[in-house]
Amino acid sequence: MLASGIGGLAAVASLPYVTAAAASAYEPRSHIADDGRIRRLQVFRTKALTYEVPAAINGHSLDMLVDTGANITVLTRSDAAAAGLLDDVAGHRAVIGITREVVQIARAGQHRIDLGPISIEAVPVAIDQSGELNMSILGQDAFCGLRRITIEQGKLELMHDGPTATGCPT
Repeated sequence: MLASGIGGLAAVASLPYVTAAAASAYEPRSHIADDGRIRRLQVFRTKALTYEVPAAINGHSLDMLVDTGANITVLTRSDAAAAGLLDDVAGHRAVIGITREVVQIARAGQHRIDLGPISIEAVPVAIDQSGELNMSILGQDAFCGLRRITIEQGKLELMHDGPTATGCPT
């Protein structure tokens, strides 16, 4: 059973075809590498068949769901509050996601998101005002300046040539 959500997100409610033994192969793990030239963050598929990256915004640590189908990065209200982003936001209604559902979001400007050894500057951030999100979403607007993103054989890898990349211009 799939439940659709914001930004193209499809949360897996149940996976009857995944046995307990097979599910153990999906334990979330991450690996950070920095050889001084290329910085890498590798994450492995979770039991829910998603990719979640360890992130930080304004010193607040959070896990973010990588959603390659989401045009924008959206924080849960609780993550936005913990990162100090609830002041001076511009609220508006927007059509988000493949369901064409109208939800209330607030634009919170551009912010730096740290993903292990890679920092992404000037990422346009929105805040979910509807309370629909259970987890913050890292969308396509964060990936423009990265050297490479790959997904293969249960592993997502973000790579960049230096310590800082830039999000997509707005």
